[in-house]
Amino acid sequence: KGIFNAACKCQSFACLRRAFKKADEKNIKLHKVPYFWLGGCQKCGTTSMYGLLARHPQIIEPEPKEPGYFAWPSVIRMTSQKWYIHQVLRLHEACDRGLDRVATFDATAYYLQWDSRIAQNIRASAPWAKAVFVFREPIARAMSWLQHMALKFPHLPNCLHYHDMACCVQQSWFFFSDHHLHGSLYYTHLHSWLTIGGWSMKSMHFVQFEDILEFGLAHVYANILAFLGLDLSHSANLTSTETQPANRRSTRPYNISINDFTNMVNYVRLTFSFLLI
Repeated sequence: KGIFNAACKCQSFACLRRAFKKADEKNIKLHKVPYFWLGGCQKCGTTSMYGLLARHPQIIEPEPKEPGYFAWPSVIRMTSQKWYIHQVLRLHEACDRGLDRVATFDATAYYLQWDSRIAQNIRASAPWAKAVFVFREPIARAMSWLQHMALKFPHLPNCLHYHDMACCVQQSWFFFSDHHLHGSLYYTHLHSWLTIGGWSMKSMHFVQFEDILEFGLAHVYANILAFLGLDLSHSANLTSTETQPANRRSTRPYNISINDFTNMVNYVRLTFSFLLI
């Protein structure tokens, strides 16, 4: 009880690390804060998965969903630790319900696409945290992102406001921008997390967006819960409404030629070949 109380009074990660170290020394089982991070790349299905995880009775959803805390400069992070731990991760609520019964998480999807300093920041602050990555076939993700932004922000500049998809995917920025096709090269991001960021494969769980389409959201959700060590029964009682994809702004097909698609495939293939040499 004393260790639980000590953790619940913490206003910094240094304090949490000390409290959780004592819990480990006494072999006390609890869900450390934050317990895991949900991410990947935008338009991979992270919002759909977030919706399910947030409704799980053992999970406390973050407020807001994507705080972006670990991408902030170190000085700002240091002065915002109390806010992040108590307001975003909702430590008081987790303590009231029992750290041995509920888990907290951060759902900032774009962490992976940024540089390895974010991986180092998370690892240094919460070395116990697990990560759930949701990936999608690179080309489809890049086109979906472009279309998503055009529909969500109709008044901001976007190639699709003036041209069709076939024209936009031929532009150099579409290939090299971190938000578009280049942002879909997951290997580069994961490699930096593993080699520079200090993460290990055993602390990561990978989800393919295509598995959601083939096997269903409930099946993929159950695998995530098993990785996190949380109650699986919630995945068996989902309604058809709960398993519908979230944040889908368009179901229109992408009107591009076979030649355009082949060019993108070649770009991805050549880039991966270069990285693997």
